[in-house]
Formats: sequence, C-alpha cells, structure tokens
Amino acid sequence: MIEFILLSILSAGVQSDIPALCFILPPAQEEETEKTEKRDKKPKPPPIPPLSATDKEKAKRFLTFLKRSDPEKRRSYEDKMVALGRGVIPLLLEKAETTHKHQSGAIARCLTRLLDVKDRELLATLAKSKKAGLRMLVVIKYASTPKEEDKETLKTFLDDSVSEIRLEASLGLVRLGDPAGIKEIVINLAACTNATKRQALTADLPNLKGKVYSSHFRSLATKHEDHEVRKATLEVIVAIGDKRVKDVLGLALKDDHNLVKGAAVNALRKLLKGQEPVTFPTVFDLVDAVEKWKNEPRISR
Repeated sequence: MIEFILLSILSAGVQSDIPALCFILPPAQEEETEKTEKRDKKPKPPPIPPLSATDKEKAKRFLTFLKRSDPEKRRSYEDKMVALGRGVIPLLLEKAETTHKHQSGAIARCLTRLLDVKDRELLATLAKSKKAGLRMLVVIKYASTPKEEDKETLKTFLDDSVSEIRLEASLGLVRLGDPAGIKEIVINLAACTNATKRQALTADLPNLKGKVYSSHFRSLATKHEDHEVRKATLEVIVAIGDKRVKDVLGLALKDDHNLVKGAAVNALRKLLKGQEPVTFPTVFDLVDAVEKWKNEPRISR
C-alpha cells in the first residue's frame, strides 16, 4: 500500500541528493543557489517511530473503545490514543475506512491531531486514496485551519464523489475567502434542519463579502428545480452581506413558490435596511410586500 511505503520513507528520514549542477556553478551563482534552496526547502515532518509491543497492544485495545456510543468516553480514548504518539498513525490509517459510525469519526479526529502540517507528502498521497475515509481525513486537516497555499489542494476535492468531502473542502475555501464551493454550501443548507449545523454552515460566509458576484448565485436562486435550494441561496447571500448581489434577490421576488418570495422579501429587508424578518399571515400580505419591493428604486432600476 502506497501510504505505508511513504510512511517507511518518512521514518527512515531519506535525504535527497544535492543536484550535481551546484558544484559547477561560479562561486557567486553557487552561493545564490544555496540561498534559494534554503529558502524553498520545506521543513521535514517529524519521523514516525515504531510502537513498542506494549503500546501496540494498548493502541489495538483503544481502537475497540473508539466504537463506544458515549461521546465523553469515546473522546477520553481518543486522548489516550493520541498520547501514544505518532507511532499509532500506521494503525489508524489501516483502520480509517471502517464503516462504524462512531469509530470512523474518532479515528479521523485522532489522525487530524497526530499528523503534522509538515506531513505534506503523506497528505498528498492520502488525498489520492480510493478510501473515502482517508480523503476525508486530508480535507479536514487542510480545511480546519487553511492557508493560502492549501487553496488549490482544497479545490481538487470539490469534484469528489463523496458529498461530505466536497462540503468540507467548500467550507475550507470559504475560510480563505474563496467562493469556489458556494454551491455545495447552498445545497447542504437547503437540506439541513438542525439549527447548530446550519449556523456552522454559514458562520464563515462573511469572509466572502466583496468577493462574490451575481453570477455565483443567479442560476441557483432562479433556475434550480428545488425551491428549498432557491430559498437557501437567498439565505447565503444575506449571510455574506454583500449588497452588490441584491439584483439576485430582486429576481427571486418573481419566483413561483411563495416560500421563496417570502425569503426574498426578508433577505432584502435584512440586506438593504438591516430589518429583522417578518411573517406573512396571508398570501395577500405576501403579495403586497413583494409588490412594494418590486417598486423599490434600489431593486427596480
């Protein structure tokens, strides 16, 4: 397995040879080349030490306890597993594709804590794995505290076959102020009814203010077949808080579904006037509100 070949290389600490060209350059150019190499040289990850026989048995036992349904007890064994050090990484990688709903998340959290940001070669290899669990681990590692240099890596996950992986990549890009994955966030928001999860989906959207255009939303807000997606698009626009895309809200006033029209009215109230959402006791109240906004100069012009 390629993951473990790479682990062996990392553990052995193999050094690459200095290119022979460096020895035939003029002194000044040679010195400049050495400076460039030192500047561009990435720090090596800490080696992955072998586990002692005792610790290996502990790790195997802790793996079983990671299946516990009690989240507090499960987290306590995650802490114990991580305390054994980086030597447990190969074992965790081997079990990362488990289908057990509690154990899979626990393993991913352990690996996220144990893998160093300097493990880029290993992470790059795992990102191409056929195992969704390993790809999820990589995207979580990059997306949780992303850096500008991680942007292109995160974008490669936007076409992943697993929706959860696409979503994590999209959220990581939002944290970097990049709207490339905005469609995935809208679709997940439309399907989510849990208030806490909805808040997590929209928490970092203000990072996109000044970086989005109507083209990011127009199709989702007006042409998507699911009215919940059209409605969620308006919520995302409000969460971002960018008035430049108000024309999309104006188009939504013409939607065939009353829920979308109501969402458009409330989105305009919030975005343009800072007013809280209102309810519409009757369809006539909704129609009146829609007509007023259609005639609003900032919308109609």
